[in-house]
Amino acid sequence: MLNIINSLNKSSINSLFEIMTNSDPNNYKNQIEENHKDYLKKLFQSYTRQQLESLNTKQVEYLFNIITNTDPKNFKNQIVDHKKYVIDIIVQSNKKLNSKNDIDKNIGIKSLTREQVNFLYNIINNSDKSDEINYEYKLKYLCNIPLLKNKQTLDSYINMAKKQIPKIPNGYTKIKVPADNYCFYHSIVYYIKNCSDVNTSLKDIFIHFKDGVDFKLHLMQKLLSIKSNEYAFSNYFKDEIKNIWVSLGAENGMNRNIKNNIIFNNIIDDIHNNLKTKIWGGGVITKLIALLYGFCINYYNAHDQFNIFELVKPINSFQCNENNTIYIYFDGENHYDALIKTP
Repeated sequence: MLNIINSLNKSSINSLFEIMTNSDPNNYKNQIEENHKDYLKKLFQSYTRQQLESLNTKQVEYLFNIITNTDPKNFKNQIVDHKKYVIDIIVQSNKKLNSKNDIDKNIGIKSLTREQVNFLYNIINNSDKSDEINYEYKLKYLCNIPLLKNKQTLDSYINMAKKQIPKIPNGYTKIKVPADNYCFYHSIVYYIKNCSDVNTSLKDIFIHFKDGVDFKLHLMQKLLSIKSNEYAFSNYFKDEIKNIWVSLGAENGMNRNIKNNIIFNNIIDDIHNNLKTKIWGGGVITKLIALLYGFCINYYNAHDQFNIFELVKPINSFQCNENNTIYIYFDGENHYDALIKTP
């Protein structure tokens, strides 16, 4: 709403002032346009929904006109709808402004990284459910709790957060890969092609991939080859694929059950379609890649409060070692990079 007021010319400002205050602005000596504009800004910021319900028809019509650039008189018998629309716009505008002001008051919290905000939120709430509440909520929450209004307390918490969340684990170097939605696949390709510990059989496969895009295309082709040779694979392998399908459905809000009589090739098609429509990797796709290519994926989640590596095996009995394990870094939000052990 403040942006709308700022965009009005002098004539419109004077008209709005007169309508909202039931006064003639010309009666106020030395009251220039900016004074009326400032008054109107403060007026609209102070309005509650209950106060706005008392707007009269003339006020609603004028406000509707300047908000939508439409004359409400062109719409018959819709004044009630116009009023609701106008009130909602003003209330939502004030909510956004108040939210922004609350956050702006606390520059210390705003300077923290997402990982540090998450850590600080969890410490204060004695919680580890970091994925259930989004970053914006956590940031606003931290900026508004009384505990952090005291500068000394705030500095103490911020220093703790900065010390507790290392950007990369000790003994490793993070190698940046392109942030083009294929970063998960880029990270795997980079590690296998550039780490001397990786066995030659894996290198022989991945040497043909230019980047993560090539790797993902190969993954999709590999799925289709399983479909065309279904009877060459063991029931155990098929069950692993089915479990991946169930977990992939859970990631996308679908409740699946492998006990139902589902055709195996239909499951392959469904996973293939998911890969086709969903560019990025990670999550359940990590398990799929480990299973199909026969190596372990050990990824460091910077979003985790305790900075623990998570190991994903092809199957539970698989023995992981330095020759068949790759390391990748997850920033806790939406990007992966390769992790190489520092010599």
